[in-house]
Amino acid sequence: MAAKQTIADLLWDVSYGNWCNGDLRRARSGFLNSWLTKPTLRAAIGYFKAFIPRTLALAVVRGSKSMIRSGELPHDEEMCA
Repeated sequence: MAAKQTIADLLWDVSYGNWCNGDLRRARSGFLNSWLTKPTLRAAIGYFKAFIPRTLALAVVRGSKSMIRSGELPHDEEMCA
């Protein structure tokens, strides 16, 4: 069981590197292999996250943090429009 966890962790690490380097296809493949080796929440999140470029994901997170700090959060009506 520990061997499967180690392999899944290594697959996740390589996949994260691929995602950081912009190779989304390989990242998704690796996250999926990590999941198939040992299903984990981080492998599932990694897989879905690998559909968008890291630069875009970081921009969204940074923009959200900036909006929260400045108090410029949209109202519920604006979010549902």
